[in-house]
Amino acid sequence: MAYLPVETIIRDQQGAYYQALRESDNASASTPFIAFILKAAEQALNEALESEPGHKSDQASDQVKNLLRLFISNPSEPLKVPDMMQKLALKHRPTFRKNYLKPALEQSLITMTNPDKPNSPRQSYLISTEGLSLVGK
Repeated sequence: MAYLPVETIIRDQQGAYYQALRESDNASASTPFIAFILKAAEQALNEALESEPGHKSDQASDQVKNLLRLFISNPSEPLKVPDMMQKLALKHRPTFRKNYLKPALEQSLITMTNPDKPNSPRQSYLISTEGLSLVGK
């Protein structure tokens, strides 16, 4: 448990964390807070398991498919990371990169518009032919 990023998950879900504390305080019972912490620990465990080498999960696959669907309406329009995150209603950039962007790139489902400069602030992404066929276009 010492290596699980529970603090990061709590930080990313601060509103829910404080809500669980309020509910526990109002009920004079720790059940809502314990439920929140257990859910955060479960999420941290799942993320740790998904990051194991060679591990593939349906969740990651679903996340990649959700990313690919952003390109369907206009496959030739490149998208930047902030735009993709906004459309997916995501706020935590490292999680987006780990669970969406990196697997899609590794599977050649999306491509960089500027592959020679992967960290360029002007970097955008396009869906590949393989990506299009995966999401049914």
